[in-house]
Amino acid sequence: MDILLNEPYYSGSHKYWADQLVENSYHNVQLFQMKGRFWKWRLQGAAIHLAALQKSMERKPSAIICSSMMDVSMYKVLLYNYWGAVPPIVYYVHENQLTYPYSSNESRSQEDFQYGFMNFKSCLAAELVLFNSNYHKQEFLSAIELLLKRLPDYSILNSLEELSNNSKVLPVGLDFKRIAMAGEEKSSELGSPTLLWNHRWDEDKNPKLFLKLCRHLKQHNIGFNLILLGQMGNESETYRKILEEFANQILHSGYVGSYNKYIGLLKAADILPVSSDHDFYGLSVLEALACKVYPILPFGKVYHEYVSDASYFYKNQEEFFGKVKNQIRDKNSYDSQNLLNNHSIYKVMETMDLHINNLIT
Repeated sequence: MDILLNEPYYSGSHKYWADQLVENSYHNVQLFQMKGRFWKWRLQGAAIHLAALQKSMERKPSAIICSSMMDVSMYKVLLYNYWGAVPPIVYYVHENQLTYPYSSNESRSQEDFQYGFMNFKSCLAAELVLFNSNYHKQEFLSAIELLLKRLPDYSILNSLEELSNNSKVLPVGLDFKRIAMAGEEKSSELGSPTLLWNHRWDEDKNPKLFLKLCRHLKQHNIGFNLILLGQMGNESETYRKILEEFANQILHSGYVGSYNKYIGLLKAADILPVSSDHDFYGLSVLEALACKVYPILPFGKVYHEYVSDASYFYKNQEEFFGKVKNQIRDKNSYDSQNLLNNHSIYKVMETMDLHINNLIT
């Protein structure tokens, strides 16, 4: 069966997801992708670009999968004009523009709400909507309800129920076999424990709190090392301060393009102190968990879907610092077996293929 996959933002977790679909689906998945940049243009114009590329396809697909960085409603109309009939479309919601956190130097304009409404229209245009986490699904539905209540007349609140009924949750999934084969297991020679940062250096990941943690540990003469990964974002100044103040403790710094090398560095770490204010899914956290890095996680976020034990969570800065210090002292291990069972890419692909089969038959 031929499946067409549209990924207008081919970077980071979007790229990871798209590549996994191509490699692991038992269907023939043909990827159309655009570079991961200029997100507003992608949402506004990717549908026009991709539909034009696919206009003259001789062999039409049985189904289409679109990621959330495009306007599916426009895309569907264009394909209908080109093809005369459109196969069922699956809309995979990586993120949405209603609840995506803005940095402190940005403000939401009326225009920006239109991008969130595009996400909503895309959901209604698709035959099936898949969210990467239940946390994300519920957050988006709540935001849409508030938005629809602001409309001046001709209420369309009933469309929210339609969207809810047409939505399911399917994680991105991880290739645990590949992770197991990459890098080396942790050394039994435990010196100072190694703290890991493997997220984007953006404000929503709250690297300033991570810097405060490092300063706190140093002030209390608690030894630690650092592995600093992730693509640079709007918090490059915080990253620079960490490089300057903790130069002698840094085992690695900088983005790593090789996935095997990246996983090897995760396996060399001991503790994952997550300071993030928001995650729709948290692929970087899941990758670290799969490498048995001990997590310390903010309460009330998406991470409760992956870690059930309350002892791994903190509710304030004092608890955050305290749990990190306790783990440095106690050197507890982390068992990722539940994660392995629930987030295997093979299980995810099996479910995705089942969804597609149900749409077609």
